[in-house]
Amino acid sequence: MVAQVCIESPPFPSDTRTNRQQRIPDDVTYAEGALLEPLSVVLHGIRRAGLTLGRGAVICGAGPIGLIALLSSRASGAHPLVITDLEASRLAFAKKLVPECETYQVQRNLSAEENARSIRKLFGDSEYGAPETVLECTGVESSIITGAFAVRRGGTVMVIGVGRPIVNNIPFMHLSLGEVSLLALLPSCLVVIWMCADERTDQPQVHQQVY
Repeated sequence: MVAQVCIESPPFPSDTRTNRQQRIPDDVTYAEGALLEPLSVVLHGIRRAGLTLGRGAVICGAGPIGLIALLSSRASGAHPLVITDLEASRLAFAKKLVPECETYQVQRNLSAEENARSIRKLFGDSEYGAPETVLECTGVESSIITGAFAVRRGGTVMVIGVGRPIVNNIPFMHLSLGEVSLLALLPSCLVVIWMCADERTDQPQVHQQVY
């Protein structure tokens, strides 16, 4: 079961707009916190993107965050799944981890839009067969642009990866004409950590519902 948690009003004191240092519960170790924090960020991104059962998704980047996003997307019931990366070895590992996913090696000699066309072909020829959701897990400008061109009309690009403070060359008119939502999130989210602590103390104050 997956718990929908209180993300808008996290139960820990921190002004996350100015301070990225957040307190973890007393009964969660630093090692546990370090492992759970990336998962927490990814689940927050999946929730905001509205990725659910039977919806196709592209995960950009097969690094640690991308692999967590791939596993979490599969757990959410999303299908089909495509993961992209520049490195063939990373894609091979992703395929071993989630055999049912498709992989795409980003071609350095192609533009972002050209790579996006190739990614789309993995979903078929129909516009509305194209992926509804892109989980961008690198924060790299070219990857964000590729995601913007790969997602279907009315779809969502969720930027989970952390990159430069300013990202240029976003194809705004393409996003606008296609009514594509470009979303981002706070790159540090501790809701899963607080959920684990909450389960240990048997005090479900951060749970809203279980589904």
